[in-house]
Amino acid sequence: MIEKMSAALRHANRLDVLERLQEAALEIGPSRKLAAVLATEMAVFYYAFCAWRRKADAPEGARAFSVHRQSGVAALFGMLAGVTVMEAALVHLVLMRWSATAAWVLTALSAYGVVWLVAMSRAFLLRPVLVQDGEVVVRSGMMWTLRVPVAAIAAVDRGGKFEIKVPPACEPNVVLRLAAPVVARGMYGIARRVASVGLAVDDRDDLERAIAAATAAYTRSRRPQS
Repeated sequence: MIEKMSAALRHANRLDVLERLQEAALEIGPSRKLAAVLATEMAVFYYAFCAWRRKADAPEGARAFSVHRQSGVAALFGMLAGVTVMEAALVHLVLMRWSATAAWVLTALSAYGVVWLVAMSRAFLLRPVLVQDGEVVVRSGMMWTLRVPVAAIAAVDRGGKFEIKVPPACEPNVVLRLAAPVVARGMYGIARRVASVGLAVDDRDDLERAIAAATAAYTRSRRPQS
């Protein structure tokens, strides 16, 4: 019993808010698909309204690598949110001349869009890439989460083709090539198996050193004790 509780605690400590919401939704949702949708919507409102004083998620012992400074992805989503607010106000005034109902419906949809964009911006700030416990945790805001064991990394390149880009709308400076595909879990229950991931991290050299150190530690742990 104690071993099971310890294992459950270690597992919970490895998860951030988004992953915990996903697991909680699975407990209460009638289906996996509905649970995934519920978890995404809860995460949207959490990052938009409840995470303004939070620091970037990095468990004790983990190395965190941001992806938002050089790529400007957080600022991009924030700018889009501001543009959406201005457009929604203008469209609302125009539509009110013909249909108040249509104007308010469109405004409500635009308001949700603003909330979604703000949540995405905050998630990129609060969910850095991690190297911890023998794995690389690749996080692209709320869009994708991949847990890549260092044992599965066949090579770390600085260019070439890749299947998923983290974050979007950027030019990756590190590409992880895997010996076997891993599952990338996305928003609303989307999942895909990938064997290469392109990352645009703010400190490429430090990330490469952290992966090399984690790989060396894993290799040492696998050697038979004399």
